[in-house]
Amino acid sequence: MTRDDLRVALVTDTHAPATNGVVRSIEASRAALARRGVQVRLLAPGPRGAAEPGVKTFPSVETTLYPDLRLSLLPVLPRHLRDVDVVHVHTPGPLGVAAVLAARRARVPVVYTYHTRFDDVVRRMGLGERTERALLGADRRVHRAIIHRLSALVAPTAPLADELERAYGFPCEVIPTGVDLATFRPMAREPSAGGPTFLSLGRLAPEKGLDAVLRAFVHVREREPAARLVIGGSGPEAPRLRALADGLGLAASVEWLGFVPEADLPRVYASADVFVSASRFETQGLTVLEAMASGTPAALADCPVFAPLARAGAATLFRPESPRQGAEAMLRALRQRSTLGAQGLKLARACGTEATGRALLGLYARLAANAPRITA
Repeated sequence: MTRDDLRVALVTDTHAPATNGVVRSIEASRAALARRGVQVRLLAPGPRGAAEPGVKTFPSVETTLYPDLRLSLLPVLPRHLRDVDVVHVHTPGPLGVAAVLAARRARVPVVYTYHTRFDDVVRRMGLGERTERALLGADRRVHRAIIHRLSALVAPTAPLADELERAYGFPCEVIPTGVDLATFRPMAREPSAGGPTFLSLGRLAPEKGLDAVLRAFVHVREREPAARLVIGGSGPEAPRLRALADGLGLAASVEWLGFVPEADLPRVYASADVFVSASRFETQGLTVLEAMASGTPAALADCPVFAPLARAGAATLFRPESPRQGAEAMLRALRQRSTLGAQGLKLARACGTEATGRALLGLYARLAANAPRITA
């Protein structure tokens, strides 16, 4: 088998019209693999009969447990994997689990990428101790069942790979989620309204830590009275966060963009002076890399996934529970914008979609080399 006749099935429990990091990762991988001649089939939730070419949709229902994650009503069966050489699962929902089991029955190699820390989401949902304990236990059991049936486990960052290996005793490869370098790049900035602009972009949910960003920004304005905080994204926390900003006296200094269409993202990133994230929830932080690819430096929560960026001189770190430390990290990133931005741009360019496509293709080819192709 040669690399240009590989047939790969990508499986996800979240898909368009959702625009989360998992969806964007899958779409970037699809495009990068297609450019290399790989035949890609996508299995995803969606309305019956509305799929585009190369996409098989499964009827599903919405769930309130996690945004954009849908529960499929029909399983993935070996017949759905006909003529597939490798199955790559991206979510641990019903479609993902069914695909792992079907691939095993069909004797086709199966890869799983760990994209989302569902345990962190559960801990911040305020569901009560008993419900939280039950959901955390279910998450661990599902991942244990998935991981020990895999041909390969993938994490987007080395710290996460180490964590997964310790937790599950299974070797983990590192393949970063690719950044579209043709879309996200340094460009002319839009005129500023005066002071420096700090940008936070992502879903407005408890695990993203926007409280910490707002509280830190109070201290930023003590040093930079004309500074603006731009917050992009939507989510269940929007009303509470707006009320918090008003209560902190930030009503005139915070701009709420709401949901930002993908076409507008490059301009939004490039027009900021500093990108800020107080989330310790990330497995990689695609928005961080997109900001860096745009030449914008970052002030980030001190956590294992972001620590390597600071060690490489591409970001400043802070403890989200310390507003003054957060403000200092944001202001330090502003002062060092040129040097941090240049190093961040260098790191982001090493994680482009083409590099990710090459890494995935190498993994798929290696797994498929000695595996029988499904013919029925």
